[in-house]
Amino acid sequence: LVELTARFKKQFGEAKREKNILDFTDMEHFALQILMTKEGEEIHMSQAARELSAKYDEVLVDEYQDSNEIQNYIIEKLKRDNNLFFVGDVKQSIYGFRRAEPGLFLDKLESYDSDEDKDSIRINLNENFRTDQDIIDFVNYIFDRLMTKEISGIDYKNGGHRLNPTKEFDKKNPKSEVHVLDEKLSEENHLVKVIENLIEDGYEYKDIACLLYTSPSPRD
Repeated sequence: LVELTARFKKQFGEAKREKNILDFTDMEHFALQILMTKEGEEIHMSQAARELSAKYDEVLVDEYQDSNEIQNYIIEKLKRDNNLFFVGDVKQSIYGFRRAEPGLFLDKLESYDSDEDKDSIRINLNENFRTDQDIIDFVNYIFDRLMTKEISGIDYKNGGHRLNPTKEFDKKNPKSEVHVLDEKLSEENHLVKVIENLIEDGYEYKDIACLLYTSPSPRD
């Protein structure tokens, strides 16, 4: 299996070079080759890495929670002691299939919030100005119970992740509800009744949207 993998890697690499193609992983590993130099058995920061690190005034990273170990290593080699600014939300981590490691983000989050790293600042961006308080209270009620340190690695309730409403909206109060249906009941008929009740409460059909999860068909 090892020999087969090595042969495939070699032939796949030759095919890409013939067409001047780089894939996502190639860019990561070529960046590593530029930033690293090997002396004997030890890995050191290359001259190119030192020059690049000195060149950039700031290193700005978005969606840090979806960084993997290679990307995090590249960032660590390009930044200096005081020029890294990153934004992330571990609740939105979706790139596990690309070996994203949300723990890298959480480690920094916790170190910035303690005496471990006195030169860094953590800013919690949890003030919400786009959503009614009733909806935010509902979201917090659910996440307080689902996103605990034991289950998800974060303390949503006490760790600075909770949403805080900052604006009042002059409109009908929204409804936040969870409906758990017996498998014998018709979901379609239930939705019809929900919509009818909303219309009776003064909403219009244009205020209502039904969002459905659809699984890919076998042909997709």
